[in-house]
Amino acid sequence: YGAMDGLAGLSEERTLLEEAELTLRTGEKDLVLSEAERASLTNRLERLLKRLPTERDPEVENLPRRAFEFALNAHAVQKRVSGEPYISHPLTVAEIVTDLVPDRVTLAACLLHDVLEDTQTNADHLRDEFGEEVAFLVEGVTNVSRIRLGMQHEKQVENLRRLLVATAKD
Repeated sequence: YGAMDGLAGLSEERTLLEEAELTLRTGEKDLVLSEAERASLTNRLERLLKRLPTERDPEVENLPRRAFEFALNAHAVQKRVSGEPYISHPLTVAEIVTDLVPDRVTLAACLLHDVLEDTQTNADHLRDEFGEEVAFLVEGVTNVSRIRLGMQHEKQVENLRRLLVATAKD
């Protein structure tokens, strides 16, 4: 509740992610994943999937792996400021959220949560590839990250109201 008080003086042009210094370096030739990095990230995903119950529907069962590959390819030329492959961030988010919501749709959305904002992927493509529910969750997270700091109080209230409505629908 008091967290919003400190945000009033920040630039109107900065997003929450920018303020958290989660900026990316892109377009550098040395940003391709090494085999060791890819193996390590894939092992993290497999450990995460072992924590979930098996699904009867093979499409749902494979959804997180497809989302991981999609996000890995979409973020292929991006690294975090720390130098880590960018996909390590969505994977870490997935590890945290899976403790709270242990299902494959949510896991897929966690893995994809930055593709709309940081890559050339659009919502329709995401919807075609992963379905309405995953796209809805990803779009909701994307909208939250676009909340501008320093915007008029009424706009912030409206954005937060929309977030709560989307969360309630989920």
